[in-house]
Amino acid sequence: MKKTLKPALCALLLLCLLAPLAATVSAAAASEPFPTLPDIDLIPGDVTGDGVIDVEDLLAVIDHIFEVVLLEGKPFAAAAFLASDGWTIDVEVLLALVELIFNPPPPRPTRPPAATTTQAQQNPGVPAPTLNTEAATPNPNQQVDGMVPKGPAVDGSYFSDAFFIGDSNLLGMFSYGYLPNAGYMCANGPGTWSLNSSAYDMRGGRKLPFDDALAAGKPAAKIYIQFGMNDVDAPGSWLTQRFEGNYRAMLERVRAVYPTQPIYVMAVMPIAKTANDATTGSNANFTQGVIDTYNSQINAIAQSLPNVHYLAVDRPYKDDLGFLIPGTYVSDGKHIRQAMYTWWVDYLYTHTVG
Repeated sequence: MKKTLKPALCALLLLCLLAPLAATVSAAAASEPFPTLPDIDLIPGDVTGDGVIDVEDLLAVIDHIFEVVLLEGKPFAAAAFLASDGWTIDVEVLLALVELIFNPPPPRPTRPPAATTTQAQQNPGVPAPTLNTEAATPNPNQQVDGMVPKGPAVDGSYFSDAFFIGDSNLLGMFSYGYLPNAGYMCANGPGTWSLNSSAYDMRGGRKLPFDDALAAGKPAAKIYIQFGMNDVDAPGSWLTQRFEGNYRAMLERVRAVYPTQPIYVMAVMPIAKTANDATTGSNANFTQGVIDTYNSQINAIAQSLPNVHYLAVDRPYKDDLGFLIPGTYVSDGKHIRQAMYTWWVDYLYTHTVG
């Protein structure tokens, strides 16, 4: 009985300590408490998924912060929606949770039965982004001849032996619970030039260095890779000049572990025009034009290697100017919103080989 009461009492004490501070930030959020909520089936703060925001959710977030039990999938998303950057779960999220416990939000409607994965529900008054089914007119710098063509959709079992390798965009897919039967090794920050600098998140809360994580993905039957954003978002034009060589070297490391499996290399996602226009100084190469050049190089690499296939997952997200469609991304203009991953997943379902 004591083991059961102790964490609850600690959480209640924390509630009392944080409540005054939480109250000071509640007024600013009162007019729009969930400004980035894209999926109305998910209640921000309801980490345990029981429909109620209470002490149990607070305890789950505390466990995550202290790395006792890490949140994944929808629990992670429910907590991350309370963070200003949509990602970092820390004291800010605890304060927001306390505010929600004392001032519960009104019930949210359930998703209409007719909704599909490409009809992401938005906040009232916020127009839903329109999926670019025509994939926009390709950028002149972007080679598209070699991309995997659209075909009949596979079923969910297709991804049960798939292994996804990549950076924070794929980490979002993993953390938000998409393709839950697939394997993942993803991390914040790595580029093809810095693969060994990160520990990669995997199933079961494990974090492993690159080569160990690669080996842990066995016996995967198909490999999906996405790297490149952090090769763009890094100082120095030398990275741009070395991207193709770094990407080939990364692929060789993967192929050494998975020599016979089909490998899908996914395009680097586009960025918002605001992010493109904000680049200055040492980071001036962080532009959509550089990303398009990288994607052209990735496609060419795929065509030059056996059993490597290029997926233009960026194209459904591009507006007519080649930037991320407004409404599909979080405030940094570099990462897509949680509900917008449905477009990416739909693309994967309908673009396979063999």
